[in-house]
Amino acid sequence: MTFFLSVLALSLSGQTKTTSKTTSSKTSVSVEKTNKKYVYTSYFEASKTNAAKSIIISNLGTPNEDNTPLARWTRKGVIAKVWNGKIQIIMEYSMTPKAMIIKVEKMADEISKVIN
Repeated sequence: MTFFLSVLALSLSGQTKTTSKTTSSKTSVSVEKTNKKYVYTSYFEASKTNAAKSIIISNLGTPNEDNTPLARWTRKGVIAKVWNGKIQIIMEYSMTPKAMIIKVEKMADEISKVIN
């Protein structure tokens, strides 16, 4: 198993923090947080897709689209997409209620645990 952690903080009309973690050759998680948005992207073994998707369903409910190979949720300020072996969550802070921000960030942490 390889382990790589990188944190980058820049000042570009606000703060940007990017954290990337690779725990094996098949798993990669990247989180980018700025004062405007949150972007979570993960790549992982396809066999873990259903477990990760279940976490999103329990937090965001039924997807707006659920077609092979993509499931997509659109909520106020949040877009989540699941493909076989990939998840992307984009959240615009200004459009997202505070309770949802907390929920989505915790959900991303849960997903990271399941896919590793």
